[in-house]
Amino acid sequence: MLSESWALFLYLCVAMNLLRHISLLLVTLLAVAMLPVPLSAQDYEYEVEETRVPLLNVKTNALEVAMLVANLGVEFRITPRLSFDMIWHYSPYDYFVARRKLRLDAIEPELRFWWGEALVRGHFVGLHVPVAGFNIQLNDKYRYQDPNHALCGVGVSYGYAMPLGRRGNWGVEFTVGVGYMDVKYDVYSGKCNGAYLRTERRNYFGITRLGVDISYRIDMKKVER
Repeated sequence: MLSESWALFLYLCVAMNLLRHISLLLVTLLAVAMLPVPLSAQDYEYEVEETRVPLLNVKTNALEVAMLVANLGVEFRITPRLSFDMIWHYSPYDYFVARRKLRLDAIEPELRFWWGEALVRGHFVGLHVPVAGFNIQLNDKYRYQDPNHALCGVGVSYGYAMPLGRRGNWGVEFTVGVGYMDVKYDVYSGKCNGAYLRTERRNYFGITRLGVDISYRIDMKKVER
């Protein structure tokens, strides 16, 4: 039987562990997306021109939306090969009853290096730093809350982005990341306003990022005009 000290880890990671089953679908989609498509001379000129234009992506992770976790991300291109991505995750909800909750407030900045056209299409690798606060209750026995010490960690990710439609502003991005997180939390009785019981700390190694992001690209240079 698992000890109570692992209950929080099971809940924090259960969604991502379950989403591993989606990996076969993602691999299939990536394999199709990576098939080479010959470019005409006109398309090549367009690619070169686009590389010189500063871009901004606004995005949301469809997997988290399906899990009722609101999220909003922005990514901007620093150079033709480098970009900076920032996503905010927010869930203030109780699920059906007050003693079932996943309250989350987190940010996840990431620096990315691209093989291809940053923010538009191609493979990338990233270095991300997740930081999160949480208040979680799994059952009537215990509640877990960060003691004013946000969960933090570091991880590396791999992803692939591609546009939706010919030269369209919409796009899709597939991402998976692994890394380490330092998790410290207080354990409370599961009763309403339950008493403080103890403080625990764990080191987590595993999936730290998983997403299918739908993005909308904004041409900053054209907006300025």
